[in-house]
Amino acid sequence: MNVSSESVRSEDDVKQFLGKRFLFTCHICHWTYTTKLITAPQSVASIVHSICVDGRAASSRFAHLKNYCRDKIRYEKQLGHYGKHKQLESPQKPRPPSIIPDEAMSDSSSFQNSSSLVPLTQPLCCRYKTRCKSCRNPLDVPSDKPFSGKCTQTACAIDCIPRIVPSRPSNVHAEGFWVYGRTVTVLINVLNSYRNPINVTISTISDLDSFNTNKVRFHLPCREFKVGCIDENSNMKHLSDYVRTIPTSLLTNFSYVSRVELTNRPLESLEALTPEETGDVFRSKNGVARPVDSGVSWCTVAAEVTVERGAGNSEDGVVYIPLFMAVESDDGQRISYWVKLELPKRGR
Repeated sequence: MNVSSESVRSEDDVKQFLGKRFLFTCHICHWTYTTKLITAPQSVASIVHSICVDGRAASSRFAHLKNYCRDKIRYEKQLGHYGKHKQLESPQKPRPPSIIPDEAMSDSSSFQNSSSLVPLTQPLCCRYKTRCKSCRNPLDVPSDKPFSGKCTQTACAIDCIPRIVPSRPSNVHAEGFWVYGRTVTVLINVLNSYRNPINVTISTISDLDSFNTNKVRFHLPCREFKVGCIDENSNMKHLSDYVRTIPTSLLTNFSYVSRVELTNRPLESLEALTPEETGDVFRSKNGVARPVDSGVSWCTVAAEVTVERGAGNSEDGVVYIPLFMAVESDDGQRISYWVKLELPKRGR
């Protein structure tokens, strides 16, 4: 609602100040109201209060309805209280106020024009932030503009949870990731998009199956490893900066930038990803398995997959292997979740 004032001066003497009139205007409907001449300084709240108690038909009608609603709520509360005791007499039920009498409707001084009616009410709405229940960081922040319903997402799950992408060694010319009755080597690429380095621990269903009844076996020697992150000071302005975040097993030689990046990768990593024999891909140091390759924000570990005939989840040509991921960052954030690793029988 908008409020404006108008100064009133004497017709005989322009310099003589008589008072002010205030004009109330609704910015939603066409309702307007002009007050009487106010000679003494008053606040807007006092002026509005005087409008409600000036005895006009519309104001008194609103007051009667307000009192009726209050009495009805009080009556329902008292009725529930008296209903528990049979000996107590229930209060008298309030009656709704009668309609406006005809003389009030015919009084020209009560309604000067149709614009003096009460403005139409509009439903209100509110906007609030959405916070994470664990760390209490804001996830959705509404826009500062009062007439905007947009929200800004400050954080998404993909910004915190590492991605898992399978691949095959580059010297293997198989169509898919598994063959019936054979042990196939699969590379598991873990890509970190979080702002800090993370420690990853991977557990498989095969670890929980003590009777060895699974027809899909997944053997992962290196279960615990660390994945780096992109430097916060890195501007990531050039295409080569993004190519550095791609694992070697997923990097192709189709473009000039990717070929330059492949030549800059360590020779030891390239040899590990192109083993002469299947077992050479599994690297270890002092008897402890370690990742096959690692980069600025990714890490690659090797696994073995064996699928026997009759596997329940291989009818559509895809084997789904559940992996339990436990991730802990250097800043103390811990998350655990299940990942469904999808291994198609044919290449894509």
